[in-house]
Amino acid sequence: MPLKLDTEVSGIGKVLSSKWLAVPIHQRSFAWTVLEVAQLWDDIGRARLEEPDGYFIGPMVLADSRTGDKRFSVIDGQQRLATVSLIYAAMAAVLRAKGESDRAKIVEKIYLGEKVFSTLELEPKIRLGEHDDNYFRQLLQAAAHRQEAPIPETRKPSQELLRAAYVEVRRKLESEASAAGATLVERFDLIREYLEQRVQVIVVSVGSEENAFLIFETLNDRGLRLTVSDLLKNHLFSQAGERLDTVRSAWVEMRAALEAIDDDDATPMFLRHFWISTRAMVREKELYRIISAKIRGSAGAVELARGLARSAERYAALANPSHPAWQTSRIRSALEVLQLFRVVTPRPLLLAAHEVLSEEFEGVVAAVARWSVRLAIKGGLGSGTVEELYGEVARKIRKGNILRVRDLRRELNEVLPADEDFERSFSIKALRNQKQLRYLLRHLEIEERRRSGESSELTPTLDERTLSLEHVLPRRPDAGAWTGIGAEDRQLYVDRIGNTCLMLTNENRAAGASDFAAKREYYENSNLLLTRQLGAVQNWSAAEISKRQEKLAKLAVAAWPL
Repeated sequence: MPLKLDTEVSGIGKVLSSKWLAVPIHQRSFAWTVLEVAQLWDDIGRARLEEPDGYFIGPMVLADSRTGDKRFSVIDGQQRLATVSLIYAAMAAVLRAKGESDRAKIVEKIYLGEKVFSTLELEPKIRLGEHDDNYFRQLLQAAAHRQEAPIPETRKPSQELLRAAYVEVRRKLESEASAAGATLVERFDLIREYLEQRVQVIVVSVGSEENAFLIFETLNDRGLRLTVSDLLKNHLFSQAGERLDTVRSAWVEMRAALEAIDDDDATPMFLRHFWISTRAMVREKELYRIISAKIRGSAGAVELARGLARSAERYAALANPSHPAWQTSRIRSALEVLQLFRVVTPRPLLLAAHEVLSEEFEGVVAAVARWSVRLAIKGGLGSGTVEELYGEVARKIRKGNILRVRDLRRELNEVLPADEDFERSFSIKALRNQKQLRYLLRHLEIEERRRSGESSELTPTLDERTLSLEHVLPRRPDAGAWTGIGAEDRQLYVDRIGNTCLMLTNENRAAGASDFAAKREYYENSNLLLTRQLGAVQNWSAAEISKRQEKLAKLAVAAWPL
């Protein structure tokens, strides 16, 4: 029998108003925290002002009921549906408190459920799982009767979360009501309608729960979700008209190039970075809505598809330091640094620089790698401000407003850590990633040799077979050793950069976790300057770690210059 699979785009409020739903008994309980609930509310509030045409919050999977009743089984979407139900419940409660009981009843009847004739209790449009359903009903009843949220059962964390979610959205709606004043009805009607029509989901309806879980697992676990890339492909194909073959061919070319990136999220990440690099800043969850609104007709679909195809190979190369496109060791080394620190934020900028500033690209990528080290130490690599500014700079590069690395540096000045900030952050940084530590120590050694006029022939490599990372104060010291450093200081200082050095692997193994006096002879005889300097220290302590790290921080400013 062929698999039944229907999809539709619908407002989440419309799903609640038009369907009766039930969470299967084996599904997890309600799990959203107040922060997640507040984030959804804030996102919807912002979208109401900035995105009147709609706001996409992802797919959900429904299945026909096993028992043959009118309820669909909710395979994916419980958290969103329950939260929006609580918003409508809180809306009804606030309306009643403001003397709008008739409108409160309308909200309840459309979105929350219907009263049972025999008991006059509300039968919810959505039933939650076995641990939550009874309490969820109590919450809806309390809202309907202007009562406080009921006390959850003991040892039921999901009920605590439901209560906290309801209290949060009711507080938000009470604030809306106060701000609205005499326009309360109009304000709440806008919120109600936006939830019903504009907060959109893709509803995937499958014939049975077994097939629904198969679809859900396929869409999620295998990385083939109904994500931005699937939605955009369908949108571009639908807009292509008679030029469908051109758009399809370009899309296939793009996907083939991105297959070289070993990352399930490579395609949606590329789509977002391409749009940031060429058009405007966009968050992943807004990408489909924005592009589908901007790209209309066959000409727009062809232009975007061809642009994606042209840039995909370059983008794949940016994610691979050993890609044959890179002919110089300086570019490969810079990309290795970005990979080492898991930095993807500058890719829109690098994509633009590679396409437009080909002669300057080597200097650009080297500078971006240095700045990324500073940001990684200072904190801020994942900052939205950094990403937004990188995108602005990328678009200026494409317009011809930035031609040199010095121009780039000037444009990014507001987000790049100044020398004093970088030195201060480096002087107290603790780091557990051994590959990153080896990289930092190697370049600090190079800078120390440059300052001392020493030969660079013994400059260490990152080959673990030759050199390894040594913690002077060991993470697990030998019994009876290191008694001079208390347990609290050991915990605070063991992962500080100042407590590490590079050693030949065989010497590091021999030194082991013995005390400092036993290790000193290995340090004294090292060919590495920074390691050899440890041999001049008499006793290793928290103060010595801080002192050494302060010196390394000064070297770091020169090793990774602005």
